[in-house]
Amino acid sequence: MAKKRTNTHTKKKQDKSQINKQIMLVVVVGILSAGIFIGFGNSKTNADDNELASSLNLPGYAYSSPITLKAYEYTALNPQIIDQVPCYCGCGGLGHESLLNCFMTDDGEYDNHASQCDICVGEVIKIKKMYEDGLSIDVIRANIDNDYRKYADPTGYRDGSSVTPASAVDLSGLSLTEEFDSLSDGLKMTPYGLNWARFININGIAGTPLESYASEMVQPTGFYGTPVVGMLSADYSATSWIELHDIGRTDVTVQPNNGNGMTNIVTGRPFIYGHSGNVARTAELLGSGDVEQSSYPIYQSVLVAVNDESYNFASVTTEIIAFSDVKYTGLKPLDNGKIEKVVAYHITDEVSIPRSIYDAQKTSVARGFDSYEVTLDNDVLIIKMVSDLSTALNENV
Repeated sequence: MAKKRTNTHTKKKQDKSQINKQIMLVVVVGILSAGIFIGFGNSKTNADDNELASSLNLPGYAYSSPITLKAYEYTALNPQIIDQVPCYCGCGGLGHESLLNCFMTDDGEYDNHASQCDICVGEVIKIKKMYEDGLSIDVIRANIDNDYRKYADPTGYRDGSSVTPASAVDLSGLSLTEEFDSLSDGLKMTPYGLNWARFININGIAGTPLESYASEMVQPTGFYGTPVVGMLSADYSATSWIELHDIGRTDVTVQPNNGNGMTNIVTGRPFIYGHSGNVARTAELLGSGDVEQSSYPIYQSVLVAVNDESYNFASVTTEIIAFSDVKYTGLKPLDNGKIEKVVAYHITDEVSIPRSIYDAQKTSVARGFDSYEVTLDNDVLIIKMVSDLSTALNENV
């Protein structure tokens, strides 16, 4: 099951109210453009909704908006579907075990949580549309993972079957091609303009502490019916993204996951998946091989400075801050079970580099690091550290 897009992406800094507004705007626009009538300003439809809601004994808070009412109605009528999808509003701390718990308790009682959360409502409305379009639950869950994982950690989900842990999947016979085994490679395959990208090579981290953390950020096995062992996730904006997938083998035939404005090309390596316009542009770039038209030049300075090809988990962002316009983060497992983490900034104003970045090196041993180096190489500031995974992930520099 996919997990949120963690790391340094600036969108993660939005507060939940901002996220809710964006989610609701996207959901409403998508619903209207798809022709799903939700009853705004139509007395007959409102009357029908009220009659249905009354028959379901929905509580007063379910009526807070027409779209919220639709979500509660659909959940009440189809709890077995909603129970098979995780929620991404951050409600895991409340003990929620699936999206269903945002609307109903395990005892079948209604819950007011979803009535106050546009993320929960938005997920159900999207699930409703995809299910009515005939998509399988695995594809629905994968699409929800893609659309919502950037906002918070997911809850689990219950579908009557066990979820195979990533570490239990045999990856020994799978491998990535030399043309797609690093973040640099992925950026060379994606059209110019990306503001965030992340690459994960599951093969390169199999059997290490990093595997469990990273494997939840790739498409689940159910997406193609076989593990995805290499994946680039990349954003042009909050609502425009592209992914490249490699299953590490050529001896199986997979079915593309198309629909809802998404296109999936599975005729070459890597596979291309995302918004149809982005997929078309990516396919054209792959055909031409013109690296200058790719997103690679934007990030080239930091990629070269840190030797990106050696990191099996890496991300970049065009995060604009006082002293930098590009940030890179890379993780790789070491033979001793520790993790090497590197963070690199493309410097635009050396004078503005915070003193705290250099001071962090002085206290690194006391904070659990085996090593910690800060260097300035021309216009790239590099912070490289070695520690256990938890300490490395929690070091925000």
